[in-house]
Amino acid sequence: MSELDFLRNVLGIQQEELLRDALAVCRTETLQKGDCLFRPGQAPTKVSLLMKGILRGFFLDAEGNEITDCLVVTPGYPLMPESNLKAVSELTVEALTDTQVFSLPMEAFYRLKQRHPEVEEMYQKMLLLAWDYHRQLKVMMYQYTAAQRYQWFVKNYPHVKEQIGHKHIASFLNMSPVTLSRLINTPPEQEEQELLELFHFPRVDEYEA
Repeated sequence: MSELDFLRNVLGIQQEELLRDALAVCRTETLQKGDCLFRPGQAPTKVSLLMKGILRGFFLDAEGNEITDCLVVTPGYPLMPESNLKAVSELTVEALTDTQVFSLPMEAFYRLKQRHPEVEEMYQKMLLLAWDYHRQLKVMMYQYTAAQRYQWFVKNYPHVKEQIGHKHIASFLNMSPVTLSRLINTPPEQEEQELLELFHFPRVDEYEA
């Protein structure tokens, strides 16, 4: 996917002047599986959005275990480790597959925001989208059973379990690898539809707060 296709068809930007200004400063960054986009203690120097691939954000608990905070698979979704773009990262953002990332230098992003109100509107929309995702994710983690969490994952992350390690899925779903293995090999029970409809992953250009 080219940067122009990404801006037009994924982010929904159609203003020609904004497209020209963005294309002058953006670039596509390629990550190999295992590469890190951000690390703890680093202040981001770029704004990054997913073009293609799978990334996770994770941190370490008091015992040094990796806790997967989020999995990003939807093109256009922000990959920033913190909502405050100037904040030092507390997460590691790691590619779980070969990945393409749309990047803007931080200074260029702020210039675009000042010149084009549409960029500020998109930034605010992405903040709300990320907040909505994490809020509902927390509800799902604490109110769903392990089986319901796994069914939610299969529904909202189709084909992902064939592409990434099961230890990352177990960490994301707050269960042990043994529990995940049992669920993978157990026919799913019929669940209440509203539980599985708690959250879905909208296209960025279609998201409405």
